[in-house]
Amino acid sequence: MSGLKFDRCQKLFRVFEQDSQTLKMFVKRKKLEKRSLIDTKGVLKELPFGNFITTDSEVQAAFEQVKGKFGRCDAVVNCAGVAMAFKLYSVTKKKMADPEKIRKTIEVNVMGTFNVIRHGVALMGENSKDEAGQRGVVISTASVAAFDGQTGQVRTFLSQLVPNPSRMGTPEEFGALVQHIIQNRYLNGEVIRLDGSLRMPP
Repeated sequence: MSGLKFDRCQKLFRVFEQDSQTLKMFVKRKKLEKRSLIDTKGVLKELPFGNFITTDSEVQAAFEQVKGKFGRCDAVVNCAGVAMAFKLYSVTKKKMADPEKIRKTIEVNVMGTFNVIRHGVALMGENSKDEAGQRGVVISTASVAAFDGQTGQVRTFLSQLVPNPSRMGTPEEFGALVQHIIQNRYLNGEVIRLDGSLRMPP
């Protein structure tokens, strides 16, 4: 799994722990180097640090660790991404967007995601097929902005826009959906909106 803040990692980890699943996080080293998750049930768990998705060699090394420790990879969940709101060109300001922001957005959201997927499916390809003829699962996560485009940046607090319940989702709710997707062999090629019916304003 790529990209979640530590507190969310911790809560999501517990969802998988209840079902004796092994969860590996790809995170920035500087954010998690001094933290760890403690196994309380005697089930093998691992949370290696220092892997960032834009560096191909680090992603490759991470999956090599997975293979060396567990011998297989069954699912890849992409959550890493950056949100930089900008206009390519502002008529009022007569200013173009910073090319560095464009580069970083594409590097993380596109190239980084593909880095994790390609190394993940390469390792999954070594798995034997299950009863449904499948070797693994890839789940890619996006924000509501993937469907509701905006001009510039909206500063309204997003939870105020959610019809019901009037709040943002929890890591446990996200984890429950991820777990179901992995376990449901008949689910494929779907876009699932877990957003409380949140819609971004124009």
